[in-house]
Amino acid sequence: GPFLADLLKCLAAILGFVFGPFGYLYIGWRYAVMAFSVFATFVLVIGLADFPIPSWIKYIILPVVGWKAWTIVSVRNTLLDTDSEAAEKLNTFPVAAMAISDLLVGIGMFYAGALSLYAGVTLALGGAVVKGALMIVVGTPLVVWVAGLVFGIIAFGIDAVFAPRMENLFRR
Repeated sequence: GPFLADLLKCLAAILGFVFGPFGYLYIGWRYAVMAFSVFATFVLVIGLADFPIPSWIKYIILPVVGWKAWTIVSVRNTLLDTDSEAAEKLNTFPVAAMAISDLLVGIGMFYAGALSLYAGVTLALGGAVVKGALMIVVGTPLVVWVAGLVFGIIAFGIDAVFAPRMENLFRR
C-alpha cells in the first residue's frame, strides 16, 4: 500500500544520504555502479577545473544523493503499479544510467550553489559586504545555471551513450 511505498522511499533516501553510492545497492547493483561512475565523472570535472574546495564540502552532496534515491524508488513504485513494460526495464544499465545522469546534474548544481554561497559569505565576513551580497544574490543563481548547463550536457551525453533512443523515465 501507500505506507509501504513511502517507507521504501524513505529507506532509499536514508541509505543514499548515509552511505552515498553504496546506498544505491539497495535500489540495485547497476544503480550503484552508475552512481560510482557519476562520482568519478564529477571528481574528474571538478579536478580539471581546479576549484579551491573546502574540506567539508564533500559531505554537502549527501542530501542530493538521498533525494535522488527517493526519486528513483518513487518512479520505480509508480511504474510497477502502472506500466509493466517500462517496469521490466528498471533493472537494466540504460535505465540506471538515465536515473544516475540526473544525479550528476543535481550534484553539480548543488555543489555550485554551496560553493557560491560559501564564497559570498566569506567575502562578506572578510569586509567586502557588497561583493559578498552580489555574489549571493547574482553570482549564485548564475553559477548554478552554468553548472546545470555543463552537467546537463554531460548527462545528455551519458543518456545518448548508455540509453540511445529511450525516453528518460526520470524526467517525465
